[in-house]
Order: sequence, then structure tokens, then C-alpha cells
Amino acid sequence: MPGFGPAPLDRIHLTSCVPIGILQSMPDQHNKQLILESALNLFTEHGYDAVGVQTLCQASGITKPTLYHYFGSKQGVLQTLISTYTATFLSKLSEPLQYAGDLPHSLERISAELLSLTTRYPEALRLFLTVQHAPKSSESRRAAGVFFGELRRCLRELFAEAARDHGNMRGREDAYAVSFLATLFGYIDLVLEGLIELSPDLSHRIMHQFSHGIYS
Repeated sequence: MPGFGPAPLDRIHLTSCVPIGILQSMPDQHNKQLILESALNLFTEHGYDAVGVQTLCQASGITKPTLYHYFGSKQGVLQTLISTYTATFLSKLSEPLQYAGDLPHSLERISAELLSLTTRYPEALRLFLTVQHAPKSSESRRAAGVFFGELRRCLRELFAEAARDHGNMRGREDAYAVSFLATLFGYIDLVLEGLIELSPDLSHRIMHQFSHGIYS
């Protein structure tokens, strides 16, 4: 493919995007860091399926046996990235996802936290959005499904609790969870593409847009 190839290491500046726990718990930190940074760069730029093991090794400056020793396979690299960011993101979202009697406030807090994570880990959010649109049976889609599935489950529970206060919402918890995620990640995609500014009131605007019709 013209123009396709390993990104030079001097173009990879993703150390701050990789949670430090992913590195400190592993031996030979330097090589693993290079592999994970290169994978995050390549998977988001070209797509998981388009990146071969050789390309990943060249970008990381390591050999295939080294990659297989640390991660077992290219899928193992992806699983490490996805599982680590999933744990990080869900931990940050755990409190906002708890319903406290004010649904608009909860939705705005969830939006604000995910927008904050977008600022801190932009390439990781790009990765999640990229693999979420992969074919349903693909390795990458299944890997990301853990994060999106858990997020949908938590949102469904939040809407179910809110329905006790707003009877007209009963029976639509699943639809609300899916549509809110679609709205929120649609805005995150626009932010990542530089099409809208991540302004201080964006989380309120997202909440307001979604909430406009659910109380009617």
C-alpha cells in the first residue's frame, strides 16, 4: 500500500498516553514500552487488521521473537492495550455512573469525565473508536466489546434507577443507554478530529441534547 510503513520512532510521542501501571508491572520495561507505544500509533493510524507483526516490530525496533515472548501475538498486544485502558477508564467513570437522584447531573458528569479522558488519552480513545467499527467477528471488535459492553450495562442500570423517579422512562433503559453512548462518542470523535472545540460547557451541551426528549 503506497505510503504505508512503520512510523519512525521520532514521530511516536505516546508515552504520556500509556498508563504507567502497564509498564511498571512488566520486566524489560523499555522494549514493552516501545511495542505498546508503536502499536497504539499504528493501530489508530492504519487499523488493527492492516498492521502486520513485521511492521509493528520494525516500528518498535525489536524482533518477532521478542514480541512473541512478551505478548504471545499481535492480538496479545491489542488485548494488553484494551484491557489496561478499559480498567483505567471504568475506574474513572465508576463514581459518575452512580445515580444520585439527578439524572441530568449524572449524565453531565459522565460526559465531563469521558471528555477529560479524551484530553489525557486521545490515542487510546481513537483506538477504541477505531476497533468498535471493525467487523463484528473481528479480534479487535471483540477486544473492545468488553469496555463498551460494561459501559452499556452501567448506563442501563443508571437509567433503570432513574426510571423510578420518571415513570415515562420505564422499559426504555437499553435504548437510552445505547443512544446516550452514541451521542457522547459522536462528540468525542468530533473533538478528536478537531472539528469542534473541547469547551468547558461541552459536557452540559451533550447532556442537554440527549435529555431534550426523554422527559416528554
